[in-house]
Amino acid sequence: MVTNGVAAAAVAAPAGGPSALGLAGSALYGAYGLRLTSFLLRRQSDAAYKPKWDSVQEKSDRMGVGGRLGVVTFVSLTQAAYALPITNAVKSSPAPDGGGMAATVGWVGLGLAAAGLLLEHLADEEKLAAKRADPSAPVTTGLFSYCRHPNYAGEILFHLGICGLAAQGDSLVAIGLGMLSPLMLIGVMFGAAKRLDKEGAEKYAADEKWQEWAERTPSLWPRLS
Repeated sequence: MVTNGVAAAAVAAPAGGPSALGLAGSALYGAYGLRLTSFLLRRQSDAAYKPKWDSVQEKSDRMGVGGRLGVVTFVSLTQAAYALPITNAVKSSPAPDGGGMAATVGWVGLGLAAAGLLLEHLADEEKLAAKRADPSAPVTTGLFSYCRHPNYAGEILFHLGICGLAAQGDSLVAIGLGMLSPLMLIGVMFGAAKRLDKEGAEKYAADEKWQEWAERTPSLWPRLS
C-alpha cells in the first residue's frame, strides 16, 4: 500500500503532478500501509498472541501446495490491483473542486476511508491491549460493545471509501477495474466476520456472558436504536 501510493504520485509527476485528491489519497495509502505493518509486527511478537499464531502456523503446515499457491496468487493480484484506484485519483483534475460530481464522490470516499482507518486502528489497539491483559478472554467492551467486529467494520469502510478514488477514472472500464480489488476485499471482510462468529460460538459455547453479548451485539454495524 505504501509503495502503491508513492509510485502513483511519482508516475503522475511528469504530467504536472498528482491532483489534490490524488495526493491526499496517496498519503492515505501510506498511512494504511504503515499502520498495518506496525500493528502486525507488534502483534506477531506479542506473547498474548502466541497461541493464535501457533494455530495459524499449524493450519498453514497442513495446507497443500495448491492451497498456498492460491493464497499467494489472490493476495498478490488484489494488492497489485489496489494500485488502480489511486492511479485513477492522481490523474484526475488537479483542482480540489475539479471534475464536478466525480470529485465530490472522491473526496467523500476519501473521508469515509480515513474514518474507517481510524476506527480499525482504535479497535485493533483496544483488542491488543485486552488480549495482553487476558489472552483467553473474549473482547466485549469498548468499541466491541457496539458490534462484534469493529476492526472489520473499519476495514470495510476503508475499502468502500477507496471506491470513491476509483470513480475518478476516465472511462467505465477504468472505474470498474479500479473498484474490483476494494470490493473483493470487502467480501473477504464479510466472510472473515462470519467465520469468526462461528469460531467464537464454538469456543465460548459454555460462556453465558459471551452468548448474551453475541445475542445483543450485531456482527458489523451498530444498531441505530
